[in-house]
Amino acid sequence: KEVNKSLDSFYLKKILLTAYVRSEDVTGVEDILEDIKLNNSDTNLKEAYLFTGKEYIMIDQKEKASIYFDRIIQIGSKEKNDENYAQALYFKGDMNSAVEKLIPINLMNPKDPGIIAKLAIAYSQTDDQQKVDTYLKDLEQLSIDYQFGEIDYAFAQYYAAVDDKEMMLKHLLKAVSKGLRFKNDTYHNDPHFFKY
Repeated sequence: KEVNKSLDSFYLKKILLTAYVRSEDVTGVEDILEDIKLNNSDTNLKEAYLFTGKEYIMIDQKEKASIYFDRIIQIGSKEKNDENYAQALYFKGDMNSAVEKLIPINLMNPKDPGIIAKLAIAYSQTDDQQKVDTYLKDLEQLSIDYQFGEIDYAFAQYYAAVDDKEMMLKHLLKAVSKGLRFKNDTYHNDPHFFKY
């Protein structure tokens, strides 16, 4: 029961982070992050920094976002498959380093559509079309019944990153119609769709 209480508290703090970032209350953001730092694991702290950075992207403050991604990078990664660390590199725009960290994560969990989409996006930005095609094919092969739109959502992220609005909207519509639910970091809260 204590673990659930802690997780609920962490979830509520993420909601507060969203409110503070979007109202540009830097003191509120730092107070919440300091509380998370004192009362949670490094993994949760990195997740909070990542979440905060993505929230700053959503209000078009990439310099501030970069501060939080840099904090994750400064903490470092003791784990080979640290997804928060890989995503910090990814959202910071260091695609070559992100690929280096995302590949082992993909090997550990080859059915994660979000990681596959990020690899396809990263390779598209480093002009390696052959790798892009490979990961898009991997993503397509994951499509089975009862995935509730996860695959289409990953495709929408990819198409948003390569500025194909028509395909992005097509896959977002499919994701919704297949039952992908709204979360605090999806759809209009996903940095992949910021410019749309």
